[in-house]
Amino acid sequence: MSVSLIAARIDVPHDARQIRSRKALCGALLELLQETAFDQITIREISARAGTGYATFFRHYPTKEALLGDVAAEEICTLMTMTASMMAGLDRFESILDLCNYVDGHRKLWSALLTGG
Repeated sequence: MSVSLIAARIDVPHDARQIRSRKALCGALLELLQETAFDQITIREISARAGTGYATFFRHYPTKEALLGDVAAEEICTLMTMTASMMAGLDRFESILDLCNYVDGHRKLWSALLTGG
């Protein structure tokens, strides 16, 4: 992950329990985005889907927008990695197709990121 993306993320944890909680919260948000618009998702729904307590959410993120920002930083890092390998690869068409399919598979997330919810 690049330095600027690490700086954009909120206090990257080093404790295994904190890492598990963050991954669960991020995963829960991604799942919920497949079902519901971002502005209709509540922190209670995110916490319940993640299997964490409501207060645990606030130990990691001040708002659901901050969680979305953390997810966005990770997704941007993934896209940058895919783009870099695409530029270095021999089969650029296949790499571009993979990139487009990846974005299409995460359409609801990118819609939330690009339109504000």
